[in-house]
Amino acid sequence: MAVGRITGGYSQDIAADWREVEDLLRRAYRCVVARELHDDQTRI
Repeated sequence: MAVGRITGGYSQDIAADWREVEDLLRRAYRCVVARELHDDQTRI
């Protein structure tokens, strides 16, 4: 995992690893938002 490479000190490309972390966080956030929107629409 990118965070492990960065914090472990063995990242070959710290900038690329941070981009990977940011991308994964964006994807996770989008999933949470989509789930919340879905849940809001299905509540009675």
